[in-house]
Amino acid sequence: MKRLLLLTATLLVADLSFGQPQPQGEFHQHLFKKSHTERVQRGKSSEMIGVVVFSTQEIPRLGTIKEIEPILGTEFRRYQCVWARCFLPKHLGALPGGMPNRIVYRMIVDGKQHYEKELTGEYLPLPEWSSWMIQLPDALQEGYDTLPPEPVQLRLEVWASKSLTKDSSERLIATGECTLQP
Repeated sequence: MKRLLLLTATLLVADLSFGQPQPQGEFHQHLFKKSHTERVQRGKSSEMIGVVVFSTQEIPRLGTIKEIEPILGTEFRRYQCVWARCFLPKHLGALPGGMPNRIVYRMIVDGKQHYEKELTGEYLPLPEWSSWMIQLPDALQEGYDTLPPEPVQLRLEVWASKSLTKDSSERLIATGECTLQP
């Protein structure tokens, strides 16, 4: 009986401490089934990274394929309000090494790093999240303000690390691309 009580208490504490991963909608699941199938067919065994998608309206976390695909875009005006949603194959707490202590958003413009913004502490997404949104340009305003005046190919990369300083432990966890017109 003592063991049963101890096991129950341990499971309760673990559940409260680490939380349950948030549910993934149909579109979210579709992204990674497709990626997994493509990797298996090509014989690659590398770990899947997440996908960043863009829209001029909020992107539902639990949306269906029919709901989300029509609102996505890849070309936007420079200061148009754009929503970016990061979809990861696993929740942040399940990443290799566990929940990161630092997340970095990097703007790659025409193949070169242009700007980065770091999140730590209370600004990090929650460990049970496998999907979250940011609003552009607000979230990366300083980077947008220094973009060249011509159309640019923007790749948004999301990097995670257990270290609070820039080092070799950073791992790319999601990426997506769009074109920004002046």
